[in-house]
Amino acid sequence: MKESLKKFEWLVKGVFVKYVLGLILSKDKRFCTKIAELFGVSHDSIYRYLLKHSDLSTQFPSLMIKLAQHFHSLKKGWLIVDDTALSKIYAKYIEGVHLVYNSSLRRPEKGLCIVVIAWTDGEIIIPIGFDWWFSKEIAPEKHETKIKIAQRLISDVCEAKSFTRLLADAAYISVDMIKFLNGLKIEFVTRIHSSRKVTTSDGVCMQMKLHPAFKLNRNRRSKVVKIMMQDVEVYIVVFKRKKKNSREYEKVFLATNIDATADEIIKMYDNRWKIEPLFRCTKQSFGLMQCSARALEKQTLHINAVFFGFAFVQYETVQKKLPCLEDTIRHFQDLKIDIVTRSFIRFCRDFYHAA
Repeated sequence: MKESLKKFEWLVKGVFVKYVLGLILSKDKRFCTKIAELFGVSHDSIYRYLLKHSDLSTQFPSLMIKLAQHFHSLKKGWLIVDDTALSKIYAKYIEGVHLVYNSSLRRPEKGLCIVVIAWTDGEIIIPIGFDWWFSKEIAPEKHETKIKIAQRLISDVCEAKSFTRLLADAAYISVDMIKFLNGLKIEFVTRIHSSRKVTTSDGVCMQMKLHPAFKLNRNRRSKVVKIMMQDVEVYIVVFKRKKKNSREYEKVFLATNIDATADEIIKMYDNRWKIEPLFRCTKQSFGLMQCSARALEKQTLHINAVFFGFAFVQYETVQKKLPCLEDTIRHFQDLKIDIVTRSFIRFCRDFYHAA
């Protein structure tokens, strides 16, 4: 750890600064050639970051945890686990590329998939770390379920003992996951599919969408029901919400181990949506999907640099009290590079010493 920190401190004075700031300051494509043009240096000098520093990948999460702890001390927040597809539709030789489902386009396409763990207080979001998910057909020796990957990420982050609450989508809820979170004494709120079979206190075992215990009569909008999933006790919140672009209502189901009212649980779960702007912003404004390096270790370094740059912009947005991340990026793009560089180095050193 100490050797990695020393190497990180050395990199702050070199190519790492140019690589991350190039991702932030470039206004179009964020490839090594474009970053090199921005700083007036050779393409090879920028590519050297991806080429020689793969051991730094283990260091980034600890720095992100320190930043999340800083904000967590000011306002208690939540961990979020979710996955996103990285489109690589023109890739021929990138390691691990396979068909992944693109939720924004609602169709499968060629790319990579990562499971991400982040922290949010409902306003600020800090990407902490990620791991790769591989399809069983493409890489059976590397395949793990997304729940297993999420458990590993949660275990690594919760060693810091600062974070005790988790939000996740329906893909990350199972009996095994509930037992895992209960064992770590983590409070959770996740969405759960309405087709899941549960057993209520009267012994009725049925899919939730058909179960009479989850019927909302007349004008009732929500309720909490205590159920059993196999041998695990869970609270299920069912509530009505309007469908997108429609006047019709749909039922939504949430699972939690928190004994609270339905409105309180729903309000907690609303914080999960903060990870969607994280994915959108890193893809549109930081070049998350634009790395064309063939090796996964280089792709890993690129993603870590994107997340570190996002964290820097997030931090500066709070410090300068700017309305949004995009405003901060435009503000940096209007400044001289040496001024932005000094701000970035100061940010790096603050959290280097904290780590």
